[in-house]
Amino acid sequence: KSTHPLFSKVGVHWSDYAAFLAADTIIKKIELLKNIKLIHPAIVKSELRDTLKPADKDVEIMMNLFTDLSFNKMSYFEFGFTKDTSCVRPRFLTIADSYFSTIVATGIVDSVFSDWKYWLYNEYKTSNRSEKEYDFNNDIERYDVVLLLATDATLEPFPYNFINEAYEVYISVSGGDSWED
Repeated sequence: KSTHPLFSKVGVHWSDYAAFLAADTIIKKIELLKNIKLIHPAIVKSELRDTLKPADKDVEIMMNLFTDLSFNKMSYFEFGFTKDTSCVRPRFLTIADSYFSTIVATGIVDSVFSDWKYWLYNEYKTSNRSEKEYDFNNDIERYDVVLLLATDATLEPFPYNFINEAYEVYISVSGGDSWED
């Protein structure tokens, strides 16, 4: 049982607390796979509020109702970050559904990774830098960690054509047969 709500009653995406748990799990898995030490988020302060952030009432907003729906109080957090001189900040590319945006909104991605991009459904590209150009091969090659992430809501379209696109790019670079052959 969770000590804080993982979802709002009137929203579809993760709460700040669920985003924190997901980020912590991702960070620990990257450390294990890459044999590196990363900066870790920690909850510094929590506040139980009677009002919701727009992200926590996204379903209610889309319903365009005359009155607000009832909801439980939500916990909101201030995060701190534990690090020492042995921590590294790798470059991080994520291809994911919209749930990853809740992790981005907490500030955890900015604090843990030196350079990051988030490709929403492998279509809408956002990052911590204002880049306009998109070069699939170069973008992948310049990151230390590439994460493909889906929640149960988007398992059907996962991995959002990323694998096919990567295969086509790398096969054409190597001069191999295309995916269609």
